[in-house]
Amino acid sequence: MTDGFAQARARTLEALSRIFDGDVDLLVELRSDEDALRELATSLGVDPEPLVCEASRTELRRSYDSLFAVPGRRYVPPYASSHLGRAPEDAPPSPSAFARTDGGRLGGEPAQRARAAYARFGFTPTRGDGMPDHVAAQLEFAARVDAVAEADGDEHARDEAFALLGWLDGFARTAERRDDLGVYAGLASLAAAVTDRGRTRAD
Repeated sequence: MTDGFAQARARTLEALSRIFDGDVDLLVELRSDEDALRELATSLGVDPEPLVCEASRTELRRSYDSLFAVPGRRYVPPYASSHLGRAPEDAPPSPSAFARTDGGRLGGEPAQRARAAYARFGFTPTRGDGMPDHVAAQLEFAARVDAVAEADGDEHARDEAFALLGWLDGFARTAERRDDLGVYAGLASLAAAVTDRGRTRAD
């Protein structure tokens, strides 16, 4: 893997982290270069059409809030602990799918694993509302590690950062079912594709 490739991927991960933390202005800026966005998506095997569909800033903000901020019919929990594992039989019902794993609560093993990984590498997330298994926090970690791993030769750090994001395929499938606009579902697929490539190309 070339240093240039790793740096470009790190920049993509950083942008996705900010967008999944609610940075709509960055998303608007990203979508303003439609050709570059199409090229990126196509290179990763992701359908570019949802990413470049017509949508105003207001529509993008409303879509983000309904998908990732306000539990309801369209809510997609942005936490690994809501997508990994299986809820026990006595877990309370959750119509919004807000936290069905680990005893029906957010956190649990996925959050503990992320927190431990951050501590090992001296990383403190600045995104994700203080939740270590929030997609924005984990993408931020992957971006930070990817930016320095090539120079430092620390493949273990990169492998661990990308391993934390193995849940993004399921996250993207759920987003695709619930995102009426389609932009954030496309971004979730893009994030999953980037991190999938990271796990296969890190060696």
